[in-house]
Amino acid sequence: MGLRSLGENIAACMVVLGDQPNLSARLVHELLIAYAEGRGSIVAPSYNHRRGHPIIIDRRYWQELLDLPPGSAPRDVINTYGHEIGYVLSKDDAILRDIDTPQDYEFELRRAGLL
Repeated sequence: MGLRSLGENIAACMVVLGDQPNLSARLVHELLIAYAEGRGSIVAPSYNHRRGHPIIIDRRYWQELLDLPPGSAPRDVINTYGHEIGYVLSKDDAILRDIDTPQDYEFELRRAGLL
């Protein structure tokens, strides 16, 4: 994680997965607004009651993330603080989809009308 390289003046980070090509700039903006308005110290999009990405994580959780043992995932820390999550409702399931396989890639191409 690049958290250690961020200056003390940085209040939060946004975790954006690199294999989610269909996220909208509008969603990112809505997440940033929700964090700025104090709607949660963790802010995440939600589609059909399922949490997705990207997610904003306040600096107060960073050390716990950095201290995670091997085999653990950031979601372990996030789930611990579920009551502090502010959700932004999304009308697009792109927040849940990523591309891990050639089949996922083909699905996204078909969905976009490119195949």
